Amino acid sequence: MSRIRADDSSIFENHFSRLAGHFSNGGQPIDVYDIMDRWVLDIVTDIFFGKSIECLSKDEQPFRDAVDDVLRWNTFKTLFG
Repeated sequence: MSRIRADDSSIFENHFSRLAGHFSNGGQPIDVYDIMDRWVLDIVTDIFFGKSIECLSKDEQPFRDAVDDVLRWNTFKTLFG
């Protein structure tokens, strides 16, 4: 945290407040892995690319789907050459 840029902390706080909203759902079960994965992707894209892809607030996940496809193909290529 000693090397964090001043802009990064405000971005983090903004995304953290959105994350907190997902955990106050009236006691219903939630998929914590999915929510945290989407949250981290929002923060990373916002900090590195200057614009978040808003995974946490959207139902469709085209970026995550594309990454899953690449990982599947990479695994296939690694296993079978």
